[in-house]
Amino acid sequence: MTRTRLTYAHRPARELLRIAAAEAGAWFLGRISGVFALGSMAHGGFAPEVSDVDIALVFDEIPADAAERVTALAEHVRALVPAEARPLADRLSVFWSDWPHLCRGEGAGRLPAVDRADFLEHGVLLTGHDLRHLCPRPDDGELVVESAHFAARKFGAEPYLALLRSPRRLLAAGAREATRAVLVP
Repeated sequence: MTRTRLTYAHRPARELLRIAAAEAGAWFLGRISGVFALGSMAHGGFAPEVSDVDIALVFDEIPADAAERVTALAEHVRALVPAEARPLADRLSVFWSDWPHLCRGEGAGRLPAVDRADFLEHGVLLTGHDLRHLCPRPDDGELVVESAHFAARKFGAEPYLALLRSPRRLLAAGAREATRAVLVP
């Protein structure tokens, strides 16, 4: 079941989402069909000290320069947030795709299968139109293969493995890094 509104009351994170949604609409002038909250802001469990603030932009059709413009948009939003939301602004994560690809069950843009599943099942519409009911969930095979590729990249990097082998270094890296090391597997 999908939620229709954010229930989490962390005001700085909600303000960051509000600013990001408004700025996305202004930057892409009618090319965005919907803006959604994802992740822990959408399905609960948001922890201000460690959680990302995830947002998804869904275009009618992906612009050719979408990757560059979305990156620039995220930097712009980070500069606009009030002081109380600045610690979260560095953890703003912008996902993006378009309805044609989503409704065909294809990954496009920056919305890999695991995040697509989260978007379809738990995303909260912030503004625009919601056509998720037309989109298939990624199948288990796609989720497993994508997760295996992610794990191979993440755990195949010697600097990351060295960090995991040293609990003192991992704890010194901060609560966010330690939490991610536990949750990623």
